Amino acid sequence: MATPRTNTEFDRRRRACLLGAFGGTVALWQGMALAHSELRLVTVWKDADCGCCNAWIKHLQANGFKVVSSNVPDTALIRKDLNMPATLGSCHTAVVEDYVIEGHVPAREINRLLKEKPRALGLSVPGMPVGSPGMEMGTKRTPYKVLLVLENGSTRVYESYS
Repeated sequence: MATPRTNTEFDRRRRACLLGAFGGTVALWQGMALAHSELRLVTVWKDADCGCCNAWIKHLQANGFKVVSSNVPDTALIRKDLNMPATLGSCHTAVVEDYVIEGHVPAREINRLLKEKPRALGLSVPGMPVGSPGMEMGTKRTPYKVLLVLENGSTRVYESYS
């Protein structure tokens, strides 16, 4: 059985980042989302011109998530502030509840993460694999792995897609 997360240094840093960057608006939305358990808020930082990021957001919305997105000039800075290793980077970074979500992670795995609540930083699909949510290209598929990113930055395979 997974151990529930506690108020960690990561949580405090995330809140400070959100409050500092967006004047409390995102934190207010997150508080409202947590007050209404049927609402799962995902905060996304992305490049303004990235079509695949917008497609991933639509995937999340189609799977019951409320999404608030912000266009930023450099998602690497957000990743760094949230302690997501640069080697696991993709084109967008998100936060849902106490977890960082990096890249084209399927909504199914985010829901699983939120149900199981493992002690972890979050999930990552490094790069931009063809066939992952938001990277659909007809019937083309590249096998990829969803990685569980542990709080120390190490990873283990959470799910494999072929």
